[in-house]
Amino acid sequence: RIESCSMDGKDENRKTVVWVSKYGGAWPNGLTMDYLAKRIYWTDARSDSIHTTLYDGSEHHEIIRGHQYLSHPFALAIFESHIYWTDWRSSSVIRANKWNGSDVQIIERTISKPFGIKVVHPSLQPKAKTTHSCKIDNGNCSHLCLLG
Repeated sequence: RIESCSMDGKDENRKTVVWVSKYGGAWPNGLTMDYLAKRIYWTDARSDSIHTTLYDGSEHHEIIRGHQYLSHPFALAIFESHIYWTDWRSSSVIRANKWNGSDVQIIERTISKPFGIKVVHPSLQPKAKTTHSCKIDNGNCSHLCLLG
């Protein structure tokens, strides 16, 4: 399952967002968020598939399943209109259309199993709507200010 919680770790703030078994999955091992579309994307290594829902778990859509280049997905990233994933069986970095799984392309083949994947771009950083309390006097924290 995929869950959400607040950073304080309190059980009352923890909830299941997606029961992956409902969609034939069991090993959701890659997870990323599309901040613009407000969607969660995940890979499932048991069913060899990629899925998406809205943040609250509604509007599920299976992007791709059973493709020859989706044989054991591990990590996932998203940028603009594409999803990128690493695949352990083919030792590759692969991309496809994020809405319908079309236009699958191998971006890079590796010698060993590729693990994590990240896309770094300013547009992928969510903008805060208010001033975060950590900006002022480090939120009165002695070390790292993580919560506001």
